[in-house]
Amino acid sequence: MIVAASMPLLSDARQGRRGGVLPWTLLAALPQCHLQCVQQRSVRG
Repeated sequence: MIVAASMPLLSDARQGRRGGVLPWTLLAALPQCHLQCVQQRSVRG
């Protein structure tokens, strides 16, 4: 998912444009979601 969110940003950067809000939001939110899932799994056993 992180790679999928970063691809539009890379494409925009190569064309000299700024990335959209959605890819940046996904790029920021996905690692947080992953950490929460890992923590929940470790608490469950």
